Amino acid sequence: MTKTRSPHPYVRRRLRTPSGSLTSTGNGPNLIVRLMNSRHICARRTLRVARGLFVSSLATLALRGIVLAACGDIDPAQAENLANLAATGSYQPVTSSSGMTTKALAEVIRKAGLPLEPSVASLPGTVEESTYDFLSGGTYLKATLDGPWRVEVVQFVRQEKRLIPIQRGRAGRESVATDVQLTIRSAETAQRYVRWLLDATSDQATWLVSSADEVPFKLPDRTDTDLKARIAAARQDLERKIEPPRSEAAGPVFIVHQDAVVARDLVRYTVKVSKLGLPSIEETTVARDLPVVYVVSD
Repeated sequence: MTKTRSPHPYVRRRLRTPSGSLTSTGNGPNLIVRLMNSRHICARRTLRVARGLFVSSLATLALRGIVLAACGDIDPAQAENLANLAATGSYQPVTSSSGMTTKALAEVIRKAGLPLEPSVASLPGTVEESTYDFLSGGTYLKATLDGPWRVEVVQFVRQEKRLIPIQRGRAGRESVATDVQLTIRSAETAQRYVRWLLDATSDQATWLVSSADEVPFKLPDRTDTDLKARIAAARQDLERKIEPPRSEAAGPVFIVHQDAVVARDLVRYTVKVSKLGLPSIEETTVARDLPVVYVVSD
């Protein structure tokens, strides 16, 4: 009998789709390296975590990464292109540090009186601890835990003596601006914040993109001419449709434009952000049913 557990609202888990491919939110360097290496180890347990990184320019957010694996479904040429982007510095975080253990994080959670301490303390995993200019001196903590059934991700913002859980979904987006102290001083900071926000609160497979080269297409079999043709057509179509991320000041707010592959759709986010980080998010579906890599779990 298969054991199941109800997910905690602050826990991110990978989902399974019939395609059997793997992907994740985020385009971080480690994520990309794992993506390429996973072609050789996909028969074993799926890869652990991709580092959560945020970028201040173009494709930024590598954000984060969140759990990824590729099982040989990513185009090697594209994987190499993403690795080159990482090497050029496009994916460098504002500041980032690591070294905290899951046991140390569990102790922080225990002192904060939050309910996730037992799971974090008992499961092996890694902890990302990063500092960003929009967090007003706070740090972003993300733990990727190798659970008995699947990989789980829990995340928090730590400000002064407070430990603030970050939820997924609309509720998470709405609560970030009220629970976390934020300072948005420029259009560039607003762009970094929006990319982080979209990734940290996403409840679907999300890949932030700035060009068609960053769309994680499947790798067709040699004889699969139909899939090859669909991918070629989709790539050509997306080259016209995907817009690079941009941000601008508009009176008392900043406006950020960001494209993303969400599940199998290309979505354009237009986000108005106040100087205190309060977002107003509009979503427009630009293209549907893309032949991309999906989020799954082993």
